[in-house]
Amino acid sequence: MKTRVITNGDSLLGFATAYKFLTEDKEYKYRVLCRERQGLNELALLGADVIEVDYMNEIEVCRLLRDTCYVMLVPEFSKSRREEAESIMRCAQKEHVDYMAIFSFIGVDAIKKEDNRLEELKDYRYLEDLIPKYFSKDNYCIMRLPLFYQFFFYMGPLMEDENKIYLPVSEHVQWCAIDIEDALDAIVQLSNVVKDKKNKTLFNFTPSQRNYDIKDVVSAANKALDRDMTFEKSSRSRMRDYLKDLRNDNRFRERPSEGHGMFPLGRYLNETNINTILDYWELSEAKHTDVISQDLEDAIGRNPISLKDFFHRNREQFRRLR
Repeated sequence: MKTRVITNGDSLLGFATAYKFLTEDKEYKYRVLCRERQGLNELALLGADVIEVDYMNEIEVCRLLRDTCYVMLVPEFSKSRREEAESIMRCAQKEHVDYMAIFSFIGVDAIKKEDNRLEELKDYRYLEDLIPKYFSKDNYCIMRLPLFYQFFFYMGPLMEDENKIYLPVSEHVQWCAIDIEDALDAIVQLSNVVKDKKNKTLFNFTPSQRNYDIKDVVSAANKALDRDMTFEKSSRSRMRDYLKDLRNDNRFRERPSEGHGMFPLGRYLNETNINTILDYWELSEAKHTDVISQDLEDAIGRNPISLKDFFHRNREQFRRLR
């Protein structure tokens, strides 16, 4: 049985991707690499080989990528994100891995290298430019993702405590967001490559009709949760402090039984992840995430889930966060 590898299994995207493949695909063996196994025993019970790894130890990484046909590279939320990702690319090349998909962010192509801001997202731009040095155009792809709707779970306690929606973005700005469930469906579909079909190296996973603004969030949340919330723009520093406080919040300590692999945990919110989220909102403020593409709809064969439907489907989850 051939092996596929998923990195950064101790992140929301890494865990959710592994969970999705393990529950739906029995054709391959899955190896999930992580910094810490905490909270990942479930993946092992589903059949994954879950391994703690030092990504800078190339001897170890090469061993773990040996006889692997496909690597899904979820960049780390660490200060050495670039170096760790390049270590994986270099080892994948040495071990003759057939194919690599790397996950990036919508809008990073608008970031200038000389810009002294958005340092976290500049890493993704750097990695997008790096992967062609290790893989030919038929053997890799870049999947750009926006913010996931699931981010709004983190806002649940604030909605309850202050009856407001705080975000670090202006009311008039449109920004890109999708449901992680749609992203996972697309990743699965695109990972089952049809032989001899021409490889596409870049996918932008976005809504297919229009993006969102603050009015859309307030309207969707109020209707689904039967509330009368208003919006107030948050500063970057206030949002950072709020997200830091959620790290040890009991409401984000364990995954709920419903929507299991797609719920964001408090422990995901390390310094680098928080700064990456804040960089995304700053990029949105500059109108660089207002991107529309058919890639997501084409991959999943249906209309992507709307923000309105997300809030409606997750009413009980938001009530649980009170």
